[in-house]
Amino acid sequence: MDASKKDYTKISWLVASIGIIINILYFSYELIFFRSVFTKHFVSVFVEHVVIILLIPLFIVVGLLVGNVYSLKKELEKRSINLEETVKQRTRELEESNKLKDLYADILTHDVLNPLGSVSTAVELKLEDEPGDEDMLIAKRNITRAVELIENANRYSKLVAKDDVELEKVDLGEVLDEVLNDYSPLAMEKNIRIKYKGGRGFTAMGNALLKDVFSNLLSNALKYSHMNTEIAVNIVNGEGAWKVEVADRGEGIKDEDKEKIFERFKRVEKGGVKGTGLGLAIVKKALDLQKGRVWVEDNPGGGSVFTVELSKA
Repeated sequence: MDASKKDYTKISWLVASIGIIINILYFSYELIFFRSVFTKHFVSVFVEHVVIILLIPLFIVVGLLVGNVYSLKKELEKRSINLEETVKQRTRELEESNKLKDLYADILTHDVLNPLGSVSTAVELKLEDEPGDEDMLIAKRNITRAVELIENANRYSKLVAKDDVELEKVDLGEVLDEVLNDYSPLAMEKNIRIKYKGGRGFTAMGNALLKDVFSNLLSNALKYSHMNTEIAVNIVNGEGAWKVEVADRGEGIKDEDKEKIFERFKRVEKGGVKGTGLGLAIVKKALDLQKGRVWVEDNPGGGSVFTVELSKA
């Protein structure tokens, strides 16, 4: 039992005992010195003393309740202090973890990408002399994957560290034109036709992060689409929002995987194509920061349709 609770219990019993003793002494005093009055009014006097005696347990209960309340208050104060210290400790650990994460990202970006760039240059020079060298082609693909992984990891870590971003008016048509221009060489390599009408005036509330969003979606579409197929990019005028659809002709995505693919490192193996599992996580996080949404549905003609929704400006 808590010390304070014990003290209140002792006080309660002490008060009760004193009350009983005083009541007995007073009852005896009346009986001895005021016998005639006591005899005459015995019933009323007796009832009076019985009531006093019955009130004594009430004092005991009140004392115990006060002790319990005080004890509970002390326990809550103690737990509050402990909780506060725990939160401070966890905060310090989280800050330290974030510092280490930032350091790791910087090391990857600066100390690993530079050597990879040198190796990539050497491989490219070798391929110029021997274009069909299978070992060099494998090395080139692996270097490309390593660079993609590092850049995506660095990009994702920066996104996770943000709570919000400043939104401004962005023309989705301009962003898509830029992204499609960047990926047109890759589309030509696979003989994939990108169907897009283009245009201006699709003004939404967004951020420069939108280029990363559409770059990852188009990169995925090109990666998973079969050669000699078509990718359709459309801007749909919705109620209060613009919807950008990227439809490919790939293997498609199972219903049970349609939400998983937007989680970090959650990747579904499709057609032997390898990836980092971060691209769609970057898309989801970037859109969350811009108050937007992304989801995937089946393409009626085979493949998948990724839809991005952003509020109109």
